[in-house]
Amino acid sequence: MYHPKPYSTRLLLASFRYTQLHSRAKLTSSPGSILTHPARDLHCTTTTLESDIDTRRTLSERLNDEPDTAAYEGNRSTETLEPSEQELDPSDTKATDNNALRTHTLNQFTEHLQARKQDNTVIIKKHQQGQSNDVKHILAKHHAVPKAPNFHKINFNRHYQPIQPDGENQPQPPTLAHGLDRVLFNPGVHYLKDPRTQVYNFTHFLENITQPDEFDYDSIGPYITPSQDEASGFNHQHRYVGSTSSVSSILSHIYFVLSNWKPTDTSVLSSAYLGEPNNFTRATRIPASIFLRWKDGVYGIDADKSFDVEETILSVMGKSMEKVLTLEPSEYERYLKNAESPLSPQEVQQPESFAYGAFGKILLRSQLDCQDPRLPRKTFDLKTRATVPVRMDVRNYQDYVGYNLKRSHGLYESFEREYYDMMRSAFLKYNFQVRIGNMDGLMVTYHNTQQIFGFQYISREEISARLFGNTQMGDIVLDRTLQLLHHILDVATKKYPKRTLRLYFDAQESSVAHVDESTTQRLDVYVESMPEPGETSAENAADEFFTTESTTEEVTKYVLHMQSTVNNKPISMSPVEAVKKPWHWMTRYRLEEMSKSPSVLQQVKKIQREQRDLYNRTVSSKFAERLRRLSRYKE
Repeated sequence: MYHPKPYSTRLLLASFRYTQLHSRAKLTSSPGSILTHPARDLHCTTTTLESDIDTRRTLSERLNDEPDTAAYEGNRSTETLEPSEQELDPSDTKATDNNALRTHTLNQFTEHLQARKQDNTVIIKKHQQGQSNDVKHILAKHHAVPKAPNFHKINFNRHYQPIQPDGENQPQPPTLAHGLDRVLFNPGVHYLKDPRTQVYNFTHFLENITQPDEFDYDSIGPYITPSQDEASGFNHQHRYVGSTSSVSSILSHIYFVLSNWKPTDTSVLSSAYLGEPNNFTRATRIPASIFLRWKDGVYGIDADKSFDVEETILSVMGKSMEKVLTLEPSEYERYLKNAESPLSPQEVQQPESFAYGAFGKILLRSQLDCQDPRLPRKTFDLKTRATVPVRMDVRNYQDYVGYNLKRSHGLYESFEREYYDMMRSAFLKYNFQVRIGNMDGLMVTYHNTQQIFGFQYISREEISARLFGNTQMGDIVLDRTLQLLHHILDVATKKYPKRTLRLYFDAQESSVAHVDESTTQRLDVYVESMPEPGETSAENAADEFFTTESTTEEVTKYVLHMQSTVNNKPISMSPVEAVKKPWHWMTRYRLEEMSKSPSVLQQVKKIQREQRDLYNRTVSSKFAERLRRLSRYKE
């Protein structure tokens, strides 16, 4: 007697976009119930068979389906198959002809697939080796293929908007002194002293830098973090309050995945840099972290200073050099320790000048360093830039006071080298700072901690050209990174409401050799719930973190998946391509919460080790010796 080989209807694990949120079904054990799919922000349904058909073995077993062993960190469904979803066994169908049963079952399979296709349903698991030809034929006939995860599109209508604080008589930023204002309107580097003739282009008063032991830093008011700034609310309802210094590093990590790790444009430099890297520096790519400090319904966004516990010579000198650039000699001398007429307490407590802007529920504050009414946007930032050996080996900065900037171009002892390093390590941060503060640009002062060599004004348009290709794309970058940050903050604070949180941002570089329009970039976000007031603070225990048990209460990991295309193609590695033709930048994203795992805490510890090592780094002995030789060389 002919016995047909076992046949079956495989389980259809199908996903479809559930658009009516109010009618979302709950998990049940009844046939045809909607099940949650672990890997997508979608829903699932299962195949059902008529109740009069006896069952025994599972559908996947009869179809020789292999277990789904693909690595996945998300939440998996724990639902089991109902009896009506089990495998048919012909031996139990005593009064039913085997061929009739086979035809009946396949007809049900086909009808179910057609119905699911009408509901925008697709098969998740592809048919595998060993399945019956009938099932393969039906799958191919109805084009049942995996459906891509659900991505959200960036809202093009949301923009960062400058806002004015309430009240009049807001403090105004200072102006440049010593005739330095001409630097603002003449592109390029301006030597303090001409290297050929030794003639000063500006007053020699600027050449020698005041050392830390000579300057009275108590004469400068203390820095107030966003979480401590009670004036920043000024009757505007905002959920998150931050500053340029607290958000620029995390916005940089969002930009990395938003732009497919687009490098900088170094084509404007001399031939000496043809073989040099144009990607962002390692220090820029190190994971960044912030604190969300909950207080009275508002989260203050503060930079995480757990390992940056002491001020360097560069940050200290930056404060005093800002004063020397904006004050006449007689006024500047009042800030010195041996001043004949020191500042009064009232003068010390004079408020700083700030600009404010908002994106949704995020309020951002930017300190205004300087202004000139002739500039298109009036205000600009002041930056001090130490030479490369001082930056690389800050602890031994005095070993490199002989390293001077003597020429315009070249790999060493040149202004071009400092500009090249700024492009890779600082331009992205500067871009966010000038845009958040609605500033026109920034004036850079080049020095080696002992003397000033020159000045350069870098406009917002110039920064945009080096990073993005044009100014318009630079404006879009700010809007999109803030929109993504807003979404992340909302999800994190919903997960841990009314708690102080620490968030880590770690952009993952893609290992895919060829990037196409379907390539997804990834940003890992870790949300750490901090101890309540009175408990041991994880921030204060940073030094003990790697030798004792972590004081972290709970950490949740999220993954931000992102796809970016320009004119339906992946973002080009050429930063200037967007200038040459019309373009449309499309961004799609989804934020996925990962399952709880002991490895998540280990990943947080790894990030903290990287952050600690960044502040304890040492320059290679070979490179340091070369820089020391250059520093000792005198022409």
